[in-house]
Amino acid sequence: ADPAPSETQWERFQSALVQLPVDREQLLVHVGNSAASLRWPRFGLDLVRPGIFLYGARATESDELAPRPAPVAAVRSRLILV
Repeated sequence: ADPAPSETQWERFQSALVQLPVDREQLLVHVGNSAASLRWPRFGLDLVRPGIFLYGARATESDELAPRPAPVAAVRSRLILV
């Protein structure tokens, strides 16, 4: 992925953040998702939106060297009628 758009968004986010009429310490902010948490750890700030990581999948195929996350939940059922 081209990092330029992400860097531009990061800079815009930081510019907007400093203009808020509250102290940064009073906020929980995040800008990163599953893929960003691997590629640009600083994008996590206080929180990260885990997205596809919750299902035990990698964010993109290019993340093949990254560890495969463990799923946090599973759906199971029993067949009761055919």
